[in-house]
Amino acid sequence: MNPSFLPAHMVRLISGSDRKKLGIQTDGERMAKYRASTRSALTKQVVQYLQLRGIEVCWAATHKKSTMTKGWPDITFAVKAGGFCMPCAYEVKFGADTLSREQNDRIERMKSSPNCWRVRIISSFIQVVDDMRELGL
Repeated sequence: MNPSFLPAHMVRLISGSDRKKLGIQTDGERMAKYRASTRSALTKQVVQYLQLRGIEVCWAATHKKSTMTKGWPDITFAVKAGGFCMPCAYEVKFGADTLSREQNDRIERMKSSPNCWRVRIISSFIQVVDDMRELGL
């Protein structure tokens, strides 16, 4: 029997280790994998776009647990906009993903004085293009 033909309610009854051996996933596991791959693809697209514009970018790998400061945004860079140097950060979220408490706290501290970072939550490539236009870049 092909395990991929099992109905969702039956798949949930199989232990995680057995599902892994059989190569099957629950709907939730499949959706989490899809969100992670889409988020990773969006992050790569944003980084490439910024680099093409000559902007030096620092970003965290999305395929493994980050060793960066807890809650730190996914992409950071600095630009000169309006004659002033401006530190910028993008936190990439996809679909129904929301900020964790650590991310929210970190972003609020980054935005406030004396730090004054420009932080944006990005869920589509168009938002990045619009943000660059807003900066005059």
